[in-house]
Amino acid sequence: MEEKILTKRALALIGVCDEFYDLYFSIDSILEKSYKDLKNHSHSGCVSLSQIEKYSKPQIRMLLNNFMNKYTHLFTNDFDKLHPNSKAINSLKLLEANKVGALTLEYKMVSFDAFLHEFEEFIVQIIVQRKRYDDVTVNYHSVKREILKHFTLIVNSCFDNIRVTESHKKINFEELIIFKNLSATTCNRNHHQVNSDIVIVPLLNLNEFVRLPVHKCDTCGKKFIGNETLHVYEEVFGKMIISVRKDVVSDDRYTRFTRESELHKTGYNVVEGNMSQSERRTLLIKLLEMEILTTFQICRDIENAIRIFKGEERYERAVEKWRSDLFFISEYVKENLQ
Repeated sequence: MEEKILTKRALALIGVCDEFYDLYFSIDSILEKSYKDLKNHSHSGCVSLSQIEKYSKPQIRMLLNNFMNKYTHLFTNDFDKLHPNSKAINSLKLLEANKVGALTLEYKMVSFDAFLHEFEEFIVQIIVQRKRYDDVTVNYHSVKREILKHFTLIVNSCFDNIRVTESHKKINFEELIIFKNLSATTCNRNHHQVNSDIVIVPLLNLNEFVRLPVHKCDTCGKKFIGNETLHVYEEVFGKMIISVRKDVVSDDRYTRFTRESELHKTGYNVVEGNMSQSERRTLLIKLLEMEILTTFQICRDIENAIRIFKGEERYERAVEKWRSDLFFISEYVKENLQ
């Protein structure tokens, strides 16, 4: 079984997972609009897969052309730019059919992982065809191995530079806004200039820091991180001490803190199975020692949560954990910081 080139993990480690997910989302939007347009103009209301692919092909080709021009360096140094051709685009399997009723089919975009596999094959085909202009004996599998080697060197180089020792840290603790896809952020919709950036954040259980790839709006100064990237970094390096908020606030009261809670933004929570007592208390200590939050801020936010939820049977266990953590931090301050 051949090793995959494009994975969410690899893309996140080199800082481009958000861009690839945005490409995925943009293609999904094109296909969805194409399907609706064709369905609205169909007398029978039925639309075939080939119709959708043909109708959406010009827009997808333009999108892929711009994207490939920007990221050719990830796959090869032999060419400055790569351009999609009809054969490669036709080979892309981007939709899957779902049967609705006896005779009706509906189509939806494949998963992100499946899309990365399709894009990988797409890139390999294009590079093979370009190389065959000069050498007709060029082999598909040898080209794929070359691409994998080239891409792996980039990933390994980036991985080696992600961890930062404490002596080299430069921490600027800022709020990060979590997004699902870059194009849907408020700043992009308002046509602000958004560029890639790096923030250095501490790891919860180690005296180490990591360089975290984010996006910064040059117009309003907001910083964003993709949900996929954040998930990969926590999976690879462990929990990080960062202040985050989502674009959409959940209505679930079990989030426990108000939207303004600084403590909740750092990831502190008492959800069963999420953070152990040891992890919560390590986080509280580091927030104090690194002067990210004050004792007053921590105690205020925990006390507010207790005040809001005490007396509710559903939250008895949560209130117990808050009270325990509140007592712990009070004792810690008395013994260590006063």
